[in-house]
Amino acid sequence: MLIRKLYNNGQIIIPKKVTQELGIEDGHVLYIYNEKDTIVIEKDHEDKYLNQATLYNGNLTIPCELRKLLNWEGENLLEMEVKSNNKIRLKKI
Repeated sequence: MLIRKLYNNGQIIIPKKVTQELGIEDGHVLYIYNEKDTIVIEKDHEDKYLNQATLYNGNLTIPCELRKLLNWEGENLLEMEVKSNNKIRLKKI
């Protein structure tokens, strides 16, 4: 489990080790949604209407509506867990 910082602008840095493990690189569009008290990030998803964000220089912006829904206003520390099913889970510490 990794500790990451969610910045005021909603950006989080995805470590290179994680992007390599999941086979994602700059320019990939990732699907982002909430599940209970976590945010899930996936490379592929069957629901193409989910929130999406593009990875750029290892940075990803979590959509503001998800941050508001989970009360992740301002800077926060998050636990980042990479699941075996190619999902990244973010949970506020």
